[in-house]
Amino acid sequence: ILWTFLFVQQKLYANAWLQIVYIVTGFLGWYWWVQKKDGESLAIRKASKPLTWGLWTACFGLSYPVSVYLIKIGGAATYWDGLTTLISLAGQFLLMKKYRENWWFWIIADIIYIALFISQKLYLSAQLYGILLAMCIYGVRAWKLEELKNA
Repeated sequence: ILWTFLFVQQKLYANAWLQIVYIVTGFLGWYWWVQKKDGESLAIRKASKPLTWGLWTACFGLSYPVSVYLIKIGGAATYWDGLTTLISLAGQFLLMKKYRENWWFWIIADIIYIALFISQKLYLSAQLYGILLAMCIYGVRAWKLEELKNA
């Protein structure tokens, strides 16, 4: 909730909206992760190339129309606000389904977020996203080890 207010104050409207989406998708993802199918919870898996490339294409393809909308409502850093939001939505979807490619979406988003937050003088947020970036890099490794263990 605090992030939502911070992003509204900074006119990063797409990212403000994203915080609300995270709450809803967090619960949905948790449900999918723990729901048992054939006595097993959702396993880490690889996303198909068409899905992964389709999501990247959608992120970059929709970033311009989203930025145009954000300009109309008085947003700041509209292209980067929209792009990071779209990449984060794709990452969240992949994470909810436990696709390992989610980490690469988060890594790219976090790198852009760090630059965006520095440009907005949100230095504490940039530092936090540096920590989140490190956690993503750890996540790539941890999920790979988990996959190898379960193979």
